[in-house]
Amino acid sequence: MTMTHRAAARALFIFITLIGSVVAGAARATAAPLTFSYVYTGNGIAGAGILTTTDTLVGGAYTATDIEGLRNTASVSALYAPGAFLGNDNLVFPSSPSIDYAGISYAAGGLGYNLYNNSICGTNQDYELASGGGCAAGSPITLLMAPFTPAPGAQYFAFTYTGSGIAAAGLFSTDGTMTGGAYTVDGVLGLRNGQNITGLFAPDTYLGNDNRLFPQHPNVDYAGISFSTAGGGFNLYNNLLCGTDQDYELPAGGGCAAGSPITLTVEALDTTAVPEPATLTLLGLGLAGARLRRRAAGSRRSH
Repeated sequence: MTMTHRAAARALFIFITLIGSVVAGAARATAAPLTFSYVYTGNGIAGAGILTTTDTLVGGAYTATDIEGLRNTASVSALYAPGAFLGNDNLVFPSSPSIDYAGISYAAGGLGYNLYNNSICGTNQDYELASGGGCAAGSPITLLMAPFTPAPGAQYFAFTYTGSGIAAAGLFSTDGTMTGGAYTVDGVLGLRNGQNITGLFAPDTYLGNDNRLFPQHPNVDYAGISFSTAGGGFNLYNNLLCGTDQDYELPAGGGCAAGSPITLTVEALDTTAVPEPATLTLLGLGLAGARLRRRAAGSRRSH
């Protein structure tokens, strides 16, 4: 190798080393997102979905940066920036209470909602607040928030339903495969009237359920989806087979129009992971470095 080629090779090595250091620093500086599931119920209130947050704890909390889901029958359309709605800070705490007094604020159905915790006022109670402020303002809710890691290839759905004395919300999971126009639900998390949903009944083990979930209304068929709580089992089904398009919650028995009429809303969630900007930069520079290394090798072979 001539002095010129050695100098070029050394310059290339220094360039690639410097680029690697810059990219590593950018990757450290860029916060990769985390996701949290959230579910809450109250008197006539049902909400569920996914929050995206930063991955760095600051003052013991992450900061929510995006949201998707449902509030009763309305799709969640946006997360308010910190300070933009009822003094929100959008902080998510990894231990209970998951939110603070400033809370998290989002928009749904053309209205704004703030979720906050009352512990600063002496009680550990979560609230949903549409306007105003102060200790114990708004509607008391039971809130569940937990880290959420989507399974590769899975399709998740937020669901809410309300009826007379009933409020339920949560997430259904499927393997992402449709058969006969429907997914088969293979997992559930959520709340029914403030009680945890503890599990999913296997198909045909509770009131003839098939656990089939359709992406368009009606989202359930006559066999329906069945889950358990500490208070017992419940089946969600639609009465269209009997001539009317009405969803019901059924705790026992069966037959057309059995159980309690409910308003059920289901929405597919987008949990597709995309490369972070730092990752895209690293990929691009890695390819550029590979091209440079191939050129240098070709130069050495030609001499």
